[in-house]
Amino acid sequence: MEDINLELRGIVLKYSLELEHSVNRIFITFLSIENATSTRNFGNRAGISFQHKIDLLYDLGILSKTDLQAFELLMTFRNRFLHNIVYNSFGRVLEDLDNGIVNKLKKYSVEGNFACEDDYLTSFKHLYIEILDILNVIISNRKEENERKMKLVRDHVQSLYDFKLLVFQYVLDTKTNLLKLKDNGLSLQEFESILDNELNILSEKGKLTDSSIPIFDDEALLKSLLK
Repeated sequence: MEDINLELRGIVLKYSLELEHSVNRIFITFLSIENATSTRNFGNRAGISFQHKIDLLYDLGILSKTDLQAFELLMTFRNRFLHNIVYNSFGRVLEDLDNGIVNKLKKYSVEGNFACEDDYLTSFKHLYIEILDILNVIISNRKEENERKMKLVRDHVQSLYDFKLLVFQYVLDTKTNLLKLKDNGLSLQEFESILDNELNILSEKGKLTDSSIPIFDDEALLKSLLK
C-alpha cells in the first residue's frame, strides 16, 4: 500500500486548524459574539466551511485581494492533502499544478531554494506564517478600534452629563434670582440683565455642537458605530 504520509498531512491540518481558529476569532470580535461556545458557525460546532468563512471575510472588506490570494494558495494545498489520498508529498501536488501557482509558492522560499520536499514545506510554512500575521493584525486593529469607540462614547456621555449639571445649576441660580426679585426689590430690568448674562455663560460652557464632539469628526467611525 502506498504511503499516504500522515506526518505531512498532519502538519497541513494543524496549520489549517490554527488559521481557521483565528478566522473564527475575527468573526467573534467583529460580530460582538459574547459566548463563543454557543455560536453555530464560528466555534466548535460544524457550521459554514473554512472556504466560505474566508470568502465572507473578503466580501465584508476585512480581507484585501492580496490577503485572499494568500489564503487561496494555502487552500490549494490544504484541499489536496486533506481530501485526496494520492497526494502524499508537495512534489506530487506541484506536478499537477500550473506554473503560475507553483511560482506563487516559490515566492515564499528561502533564498530561492525550491527543489526538494524540505524546501517546499519551508515555503508552505512561510505562507502559513504570513497569513497568521495578517489575521493577528486584523484582530489587533479591531480591538484598538473598539477601545477607541468606547472612549469616544464615554467622553460624549460625560459631556452630556456635564451639560446637564450646568443646566441644573442655571435653574437653581434663576430660582435664587427670582427670590431676590421678590425679597430685595430687584427690578425686572436688573433681573433680565442677570438672566441674560447667565444664559450667555451657559451657552459658552455648554456648547454641544457636532463640531465640538470628537465622535462626529470621524465619519467612518461614526458609520461603524451605527452598523
